Amino acid sequence: MNINLTIKNLSFTFKKNNQLFFQNISFTCHKHRIYFVQGQNGTGKSTLLRLLCGNIKPTEVITGTGKLFETSFDFTSRTTPDFLTQTVRLVPQNVNFLLATNLTVKQNITLANLTSYPNLKKLPQQINHEQTFKKFGINKHAPVNQLSGGQRQILAIMMALQKPTRVLLLDEPTAALDKKNTLLVMDFIAQIAKQLPLTVIIVNHNQEIINNHPNAGRLDLVIDPKTGKRFLKQE
Repeated sequence: MNINLTIKNLSFTFKKNNQLFFQNISFTCHKHRIYFVQGQNGTGKSTLLRLLCGNIKPTEVITGTGKLFETSFDFTSRTTPDFLTQTVRLVPQNVNFLLATNLTVKQNITLANLTSYPNLKKLPQQINHEQTFKKFGINKHAPVNQLSGGQRQILAIMMALQKPTRVLLLDEPTAALDKKNTLLVMDFIAQIAKQLPLTVIIVNHNQEIINNHPNAGRLDLVIDPKTGKRFLKQE
């Protein structure tokens, strides 16, 4: 079945007002596949990504269970954030927060390709840098601030993938891009989803992108207009 990630009965509440945000959300994702998260503003798409990478604040209550590859976990466990942050990578919409724009492409990759202090040793390379640079027209010796928006997105994703990754979360990676750069980024995402044993989950508002990926999965967040409760539909 190649199931990579399973989430069961995920519920999420803000302590300050005891307001239930998510209730019993469940879904399953497979390796080598792309999943698009859709929903109107305020449905919690970015919040869902944040929880999946283990970023849970002390003022929040989360319950539910999951399984990532062969490891089961409980969202109420204190060890959950550490486990998820070791295997799930989130690339935010504004990738400039991840990039040292005055440094070259190669220097950015080098920095991302080091383990944490005090070890500071190189990590195994998951994708071929030289082939990727050539295919997407990226000059590794150029400062990052000279790259196009799409090339910056690709570089940020490459940097995230320098560390072992089971799930790659992308928050609207093409939102600020023109059509040419959008196609560039989606081509790269499709490539890594095919090559690497991971799941890619993308928050996206562009229906044309989804239509161009007919084999991708869909995770639709919906708010019930009567009760205000959020639920998720998987296709």
